[in-house]
Order: sequence, then C-alpha cells, then structure tokens
Amino acid sequence: MLEKRILVVDHDPLVLFTLHAALEKLGPEMETQTAHDCAEAIEKAGREAFDLILLDIRLPGMGGIALTRALKAISPEAVIIWFTYHESRAVAVEASNLGVYRCLQKPMWIADIRQVVREALDTAAAQRDGAPAYSPG
Repeated sequence: MLEKRILVVDHDPLVLFTLHAALEKLGPEMETQTAHDCAEAIEKAGREAFDLILLDIRLPGMGGIALTRALKAISPEAVIIWFTYHESRAVAVEASNLGVYRCLQKPMWIADIRQVVREALDTAAAQRDGAPAYSPG
C-alpha cells in the first residue's frame, strides 16, 4: 500500500499530540504531521501533498473555514475533515459547500476518528481509481 500523508491542524497542543499518536497507529503506511496554526498548515501544504487534512474550524487568525478554502486552492485532491465543539446548521452548510468530507463533533472518540479517516482515504482512493465511493452499512 502506498504511504498516506495526513496533516492535523489545531491550536491545542494536546489535541495535536493525541491525534498524531492515534493516527500513526493506523499503520506504517500512515505519515502524520501537525500544524499549530493556519500559517503553518498553508506552509506545509504548499511544500508537500497531503491525502487528508483534519482541522479545527475554530482556529486563531484566519479561522478554519478560510483555511479550508486556502488548502483546497493549494491541494484540491486532499480530503478535508473538520472537527469542532460548535457544530451548527451553518457549519454543516459551509462544510457541504466546500466539499468537506465530514464534520466531527468534539469531544471525539479515537476509534471514531480512525474509522472516519480510513473511510475518507478509502473513498478518495476509490474515486481516483474510478470505483464507486465507500458506502457504510
């Protein structure tokens, strides 16, 4: 299996540490990097391609929604997953408009995050290969 590159963006060091450790345990083919703010995320995405980007939509500075737009411009193939404490109908609509794969509600269970990441990566790979997208259950 080809290596999958994941970027996690959050201003909370504990969230970054926890998600990095959890996602690295998905297997040796997973490489996870972290960014503590929008500028660092844009810099890393401009330097290297990521298959999947998880980000908190409540980030200081430009914020996660604007960051998503910037990341989509840099890396349109990357799958983006949002997480937030403040999910609302407006957030769901914005996620849909921007092509966000899923919006997860904090606090999150590690097992759920791993499952969503696996599904997102499988769906993206299937779509690139022309196969039908993943459909749970």
